Amino acid sequence: MVNVQHVKIGTLSSLLVLVTVILTTADESHNAVFAQNSTSTLDNGTNVGIHPNTESIDNLLTSGDNEYDLGNYTGAIEYYDKILGIDPNDVDALNNKGVALDNLGNYTGAIEYYDKVLGIDPNDVDALNNKGVALDNLGNYTGAIEYYDKVLGIDPNDVDALDNKEVALDNLGQSTDDSDNDSSSSDDNNDSNGESDNDDNSDESDSEQDETEIQLGLMFALARF
Repeated sequence: MVNVQHVKIGTLSSLLVLVTVILTTADESHNAVFAQNSTSTLDNGTNVGIHPNTESIDNLLTSGDNEYDLGNYTGAIEYYDKILGIDPNDVDALNNKGVALDNLGNYTGAIEYYDKVLGIDPNDVDALNNKGVALDNLGNYTGAIEYYDKVLGIDPNDVDALDNKEVALDNLGQSTDDSDNDSSSSDDNNDSNGESDNDDNSDESDSEQDETEIQLGLMFALARF
C-alpha cells in the first residue's frame, strides 16, 4: 500500500491561508486609504465652510462693490449675501449691505446690519457713521448726532463724522424752526379768532345800546302825550 503524502495538501492549504491573509491585508489596506481620502475630502469640505476661501470672498466683495458703484443696489446685495452665506460675520459684507439698503430707502433694514457689525466691534467707525446717516434719514437727528459723537470720541478729526454732524445739527435746527413757526402760526390764529370774537361782541353791544336808546325815546315821546 502506498502511503498518501499530505505534503502537497498541506502546502496547498498553507498557500490558501497565505493568499487569504494577503487578500485580507490588501483589502484592509485599501479600505484604510479610502477612508483617509474620504476624511480628507470631508475635511476639505468642512474647511470650505469654516475657513472660507479669502480670495473667493474678495472676488465676491469686488463684484458687489462694482454693482453698487453702478447704482444696482439690489445686485450688490446679492453678492454681499453670497459672502454672508460663507461667513455670516464678514464685517465688510454686513456694512456694505447696510449701505445698499440705505440707498434703497430701507433705513430700518440698514440699521439692522450696522447693529450686527457693532455687535462684533462696537468701535467700528464705518458702522457708527453709517448708522448715524440712517437715523438722520429717518428724521431722528438727535440720535444721529449721538452716533457721530461716538465716532468723534474715537477720532476727533474724522471728516465724515464732522460733516455728517453739521448736517444733522442743521436739520435739527430747521426742524426746531419749523416747530416754532407752527406754534407762532397757531398763536396768530388764536389771536385772530380772539379779535374776531371781540368784534362780534362789540357789534352785539352796539346793537343792544341802539335798542335801549330807541326804547327810551319812545318812553319820552309817550310821556309828553
